[in-house]
Formats: sequence, structure tokens, C-alpha cells
Amino acid sequence: GIRALVSHTEQEYGYRVTAIQLNFHPNHKSSHKQHRDIYGAGQKGGINCTCSFMKCTGTVCYSVGSSRQVLCETITDSRSKYETCGEECTGRKSYKWMHSGSAMHFNAPWNNNHTH
Repeated sequence: GIRALVSHTEQEYGYRVTAIQLNFHPNHKSSHKQHRDIYGAGQKGGINCTCSFMKCTGTVCYSVGSSRQVLCETITDSRSKYETCGEECTGRKSYKWMHSGSAMHFNAPWNNNHTH
């Protein structure tokens, strides 16, 4: 179960797991909004968020029981190291398959420059 994933994550990636988020997507129509993960105190979960966050190193996302496509999008804003190539530049979007039993790892530099 969850404890096995925590143990595997800590051993595989050398992280100390500080938070777990479970997303249930019962069919191909369900998803959540594109976002960056919150990795530190300078970030907020929303306009009225008063939460405090400890500094984090990365995120590991697992797919259990199904396959889904994940949209990874390069962004150009004040936190990103990338600049737009012109007014008509739409950035880069790529879809990656996550099959059951697979994982995606995001670290802070990737998280600053992309959404998922």
C-alpha cells in the first residue's frame, strides 16, 4: 500500500517523504488543472492560502492500476529560466504516458520551468 510506496520512494530517490497526495481518476474524462508543485515557503496554494510549506526537493508521481497521459508544458514566466521566442510562440507541450506501475520524478529546476 501507501507505506510501500513511501519506503520505495525514500530508497529509490533518497528523499524523506513529507507529504502524500492521492488523485483518483475513474475514467479518461477526469483530471486536475495544470500546475507547478509547491516546493517552499515562497509559494502559495492559492490567492487566500495561509498554509506554510517546508522546502522540498522533488515530487514522485506514481500510476497505480491504469494508464494515463500526462501533459508536461514548458512555461515562460518570472520563475522560469525560459523566455518566449516571439509573440506567436506557444511554448512546448508534450504528452507522456504513465502506465500502471510507472513513476515520474520532478525536481525543483524542472518544476520551476514546467507544469504538469
